[in-house]
Amino acid sequence: MTRHLNHPTQDGSVRVRLQMLLDEHLDRADACQPDDPALEGHLTAAIQLNTALVRWDQGTYGRCRQCDELIGAERLEAIPAAALCITCQLQPRPFLI
Repeated sequence: MTRHLNHPTQDGSVRVRLQMLLDEHLDRADACQPDDPALEGHLTAAIQLNTALVRWDQGTYGRCRQCDELIGAERLEAIPAAALCITCQLQPRPFLI
């Protein structure tokens, strides 16, 4: 894998940020009542962040799961748990019935 010095995957503080965001969403989920509409959002975010941490530990964080290209640094800054590059994210997906 080619090293990209200005890419977030080269900064160990990114893992710390992912963990902090995960902990924050878990804390907020714990504070929700079972019928709180925000609960699902916090749990979904926690799953996505946990998956991002697994990708970090496996050395695949910051690479698109679909095309294996680097995900843009700006995208990772805005959406730390992003698993797809913007090109793949914007591709139309078939509607399944």
